[in-house]
Amino acid sequence: MILYTDEQQHNGDSSKVLNSDLKSVLPTGLISQETANLFNTLGNGSIDEKLKRLLTEKRDTFDQIVKLKSELENDD
Repeated sequence: MILYTDEQQHNGDSSKVLNSDLKSVLPTGLISQETANLFNTLGNGSIDEKLKRLLTEKRDTFDQIVKLKSELENDD
């Protein structure tokens, strides 16, 4: 598991942490190593941006599968 702290989410710029130093050590998100690896393969950006890219890829892949199935059925 990986803990993301406020400081890490702001690229190490602790001046953006609004409350006490304690807040910077409290996790703001907890994800598995597998999920962290997946997010790292999606390039730069926020988690929201990465999720949008992942969803777009999934939709594109699904559309391609539907198209290929249709072509296969038409060939028979």
